[in-house]
Amino acid sequence: GRRTPACASRSIAAYTRLGAAPSRPAASSASTIGCASRRGSNLATALSQLGDAQAAAVAFRRAIELRPRFSIAEYGLGVALENSGDNEGALAAYRAALVSDPRLASAHLNAGRLLHARGDDDEAEVHIAAALQLRPRHARTWRNASNLRADQGRIDEAIEMLRHSISLEPDYAPARARLE
Repeated sequence: GRRTPACASRSIAAYTRLGAAPSRPAASSASTIGCASRRGSNLATALSQLGDAQAAAVAFRRAIELRPRFSIAEYGLGVALENSGDNEGALAAYRAALVSDPRLASAHLNAGRLLHARGDDDEAEVHIAAALQLRPRHARTWRNASNLRADQGRIDEAIEMLRHSISLEPDYAPARARLE
């Protein structure tokens, strides 16, 4: 779940006290590298939640360096880059995450959203469809798919997708607002 800024600050302080900031471990065993990369990813997530997208991107890159094809860190890097305004870098990170784990619905969703924003609707459609197939009960995915349909002029489909989004999560304000 989402961490509060206070929780994220405590996490960063704890990593620092323990010397767990992401760096290359002395030992090269897979378990040591795996632990270091997970710690790096956790630190990056905490930094991202505090709003320090650039520091989060550095920490996610370190985690990926320690453990290549670490889909969650690649996805996190995409979020951090997107939050810092680097949409092309974010898209590359989401694509890397999908090479590592093609079933990562959130990476499909975010890639589809960015591709749609830049006008690549055919590729956006592929990613949104994959996200819908992987997470058919996720309201946000249905809302994003409806945005794509509405922008394509397919209003009836967009409305049905919004209604479905709301049926999955009745209090989902962004879908309700878009429908009104």
